[in-house]
Amino acid sequence: QQSLVAFCQQEGIALTGFSPLGASSYIQLGMDKGEGVGVLNHPTIKALAEKYNHSPAQICLRWATQRGYAVIPKSTHETRLRDNINIFDFTLSDEDMRSIAALDRKLRYNDPGDFCKGMGLPNGYPIYA
Repeated sequence: QQSLVAFCQQEGIALTGFSPLGASSYIQLGMDKGEGVGVLNHPTIKALAEKYNHSPAQICLRWATQRGYAVIPKSTHETRLRDNINIFDFTLSDEDMRSIAALDRKLRYNDPGDFCKGMGLPNGYPIYA
């Protein structure tokens, strides 16, 4: 959603990544449009996690916050909650930031435009640019 990001940044609107790590349930529901990997299991993310000695989730959260987004990851596990906040002791290189950005598949796992279709709106509820 780079055009939406650019617009918000231009207008001084704060961006928030809701469910920024996706969830395996989205893949199980087919909302990944057949990709079947999920960001936390993507080879690029896994390689960066090893390089920086942080978890794949921490790499993804750091990428988003380094781009200036607020993120709201969800977990019910205390260790993951702690890991999710411990993302400010490293900085991703410009090259690594670009390699993560290049993973964009134009997918939205939590897309009201898709799940509102069953609520009587013939075209769903498109909320994105």
